[in-house]
Amino acid sequence: MVGGGGASFLNWCQSVMCRKHPVNFFREVRILPEVVECRLMVGDCDFLLRLVATDIDVYRQFQIKHLDRINAR
Repeated sequence: MVGGGGASFLNWCQSVMCRKHPVNFFREVRILPEVVECRLMVGDCDFLLRLVATDIDVYRQFQIKHLDRINAR
């Protein structure tokens, strides 16, 4: 997102309840047009997402609208 947009990487940690069903998260994010890539990770965070966003405000709205909603389930 530096310099007017593009792809950025995001480490995403799911809530404890969601960690029981990582496939559900993967299914939901892979249909979102902003998500270019989604990888299951081992360690502190659960997923590595590669996103396309024009700026930090667009990214933040994506997080609120999609990722926080999915994580709250």
